[in-house]
Amino acid sequence: MTNARVQEKRKESSLPSFIKPASILAGSSLFAFAADQSSKYLALTHLESHSRTLFLPPLLNLFLTTNTGAAFSMGTGSPLVLILASTATLFLIFWAIQICRSAKPDRLHLLGLGLTIGAGLGNICDRLCRGQVTDFLEFAFIKFPIFNIADVLIDLGIAIIIWRSLSKSEKHERR
Repeated sequence: MTNARVQEKRKESSLPSFIKPASILAGSSLFAFAADQSSKYLALTHLESHSRTLFLPPLLNLFLTTNTGAAFSMGTGSPLVLILASTATLFLIFWAIQICRSAKPDRLHLLGLGLTIGAGLGNICDRLCRGQVTDFLEFAFIKFPIFNIADVLIDLGIAIIIWRSLSKSEKHERR
């Protein structure tokens, strides 16, 4: 077989162009969901409720609690929280699909979206299955609401999206 024929065969058998970006999105979402759910499982099975455990002194303690609100216990007791969280997660999924299908998908945007979507789904899963979200991470050096891995990954995902958007707009302005 000639070299041109081999390359043509590779093109025929290659996956559609959006598959690689979709795998970044799916992989980061799955990672975030699994990290969130497994850490909550460990917290629920190994920590006593409302009992403080030193974890990384002087930075972080473990303190098992639950909340019915959004991140950092905002909106506690409101069913609107679940509706807003679900709507926001669906919006992010549709946005991510559009990025995957674009001519030049931004892989860092997809990573940030994947982390945010997977972690958001983890908290939604808690609300649907347990009626509340399990929180267990507490800053030891500052008064701050108790949070979980999903909250961390949502914040990280949003930070990546913002950073990438700002760096792209700076490049565009320089031209």
